[in-house]
Amino acid sequence: MASRKPRRPRVQQQRSGYPDTEELGTKELVFGEKKFYVDAKSNEQGQFMRIVETQTSGRGRITLDWDKAHELLDVFDDYLKEIAELGALPKDEEDQKQVKSAAIRQGKRRYFVDLRENTRGRFVKITQFSGPNKLFVFISAENLQEFRDAFNELLEKHDSTNPPPTSTTTTTQPAQSGGGGASSGAVRAPSGGGIPDVSLPEAREVRAGGKRFYFDVLQNDRGVFLKLSEVQQRGRVHINIPHSCWSKMAEVFQQISTELPFPASNSAAESDSTGE
Repeated sequence: MASRKPRRPRVQQQRSGYPDTEELGTKELVFGEKKFYVDAKSNEQGQFMRIVETQTSGRGRITLDWDKAHELLDVFDDYLKEIAELGALPKDEEDQKQVKSAAIRQGKRRYFVDLRENTRGRFVKITQFSGPNKLFVFISAENLQEFRDAFNELLEKHDSTNPPPTSTTTTTQPAQSGGGGASSGAVRAPSGGGIPDVSLPEAREVRAGGKRFYFDVLQNDRGVFLKLSEVQQRGRVHINIPHSCWSKMAEVFQQISTELPFPASNSAAESDSTGE
């Protein structure tokens, strides 16, 4: 009987857009029923970090470029100080409060790092938005210090050719207002499907009381669209608006505004471009 040919080794392929990866180092952390893998990796595009959360109920994963991993580390340090100053947990079973939130922008991706609390405890939720996809991991406040130290150890060990850049992270607290941005420089949109290669406008942010609205201009194989995200204490929602109807929607907004018997309040909302 003819012998089988040995299988050709498969090159590791990341679904997150990082092909042909080389593993630089990894950390395994076990917190009760949860297990985290923190990986430092590299490919022809540069070094990056990946966080994988596994538990009995499912699996979460996010991936960040090396410079954005440094920004996430800064957010961890900020949240650890915030956690040390917090008081008692909420008493209402239905009350889940967002204590603080940070936004990190990486090209077409946006990351939200939320410090939340409920009657069972405090935790950090990291959400990665990339087009229509949403990925996330959860880290309990009591394990955040150990997680942060493992994350930092990998960064420092493999950081010789990747010095941390100037941070572009926006951090906010729901009860407070202020300016801030999450990106600098226009985003270069990829071509494909007959869509021309263009420089997209910078992201923008509008704040109104405890809410924040993010305006991200993105592109896919069907064309350019606006991703409008509303962020408040209990979470976030978003809608995608195609470029073809922007002018018409702007006209409707203007008509509605002029039909009101009073002007808009400047104190209720604050608009701030994320550019320099």
